[in-house]
Amino acid sequence: MDSQPTISSQPNLLDFVAALDNVRAIVTVLKAISYKEHVICFITRIGLTFIVQDSQSAQSIAYMRHELFREYAFPSLDYQAGEEASPEISFSVNLQKLIECLSIFGGMSSVPYGSASSSYTTSNQHDLKSGVQTTLRMHYAKAEGTLKLILEDQGVVTVCKLRTYVADPTVELRANFNASPTTSKLIINSEWLKGAFSELDETSTSIRLLISPRPPYFRISASGLSGQTNIDYPNDTDVLEGFTSQATQTYSYNQKLFVPCLKALALSTKTSVKINLEGFLFLQFLIPVGEKANCFVDFLSCPTVDDSDQDTDED
Repeated sequence: MDSQPTISSQPNLLDFVAALDNVRAIVTVLKAISYKEHVICFITRIGLTFIVQDSQSAQSIAYMRHELFREYAFPSLDYQAGEEASPEISFSVNLQKLIECLSIFGGMSSVPYGSASSSYTTSNQHDLKSGVQTTLRMHYAKAEGTLKLILEDQGVVTVCKLRTYVADPTVELRANFNASPTTSKLIINSEWLKGAFSELDETSTSIRLLISPRPPYFRISASGLSGQTNIDYPNDTDVLEGFTSQATQTYSYNQKLFVPCLKALALSTKTSVKINLEGFLFLQFLIPVGEKANCFVDFLSCPTVDDSDQDTDED
């Protein structure tokens, strides 16, 4: 860690520069997917994408669009070669160390804006009431393989440098989901889902989702040592938004792969649920990161058992 902030005297050699007025936004997004050691970062002109791969069957994807940043400079040229730069920059970095560096001034609770939870830390309450914010300036130099974070809080500046690594290939789960028609989708208040998952038996090995054009419409169930638990949601606009189901579908998902998405669920206000014809599950969490700003975290998972029952009644 440097004691003095230093900015390259040759800014055209920097592959990427971005600045945030409040580091809280990126900390919140990263905490939503912080269940693996490393995260893969993709930088494009559109914004930042963070991917955490959990085996070949599930992954979490967090997005931060460039509009969230006060400054966002993506290189248009490869200054050394004098040619068009790659449309994206990618690297892998230790996720926990990244969060620790970004939270070095404290006050970065995992509770998002607009959350109903009351578990704010004392420093976080001070941050919200006093308007004190930690600003962030990010530099990524591909040639150095270094991600530099310059944080300033009430005139105190800290510079952190993190080593980056070549990103491993990721499974194109989003493309796999899009390859098959979406047959069921709905939007639900995240508080409803949080309550449901808290009631499921932790000893169960799988979670089963049922979506149907007929009652029970949307059901979450799990079987464990204490028996089977079924939680049903009515097709009511106060509970489910934009509910669509073309056929009764029932698919099971590995609970161990499913658990990591609960971090994003806990930070979100709304959740979009989609299942395609092959039973591929796509969850999208709306996470507030400011008074008028939101980010999205996607979770994708393959079904473990194809027990879909199309166009049949469910008891």
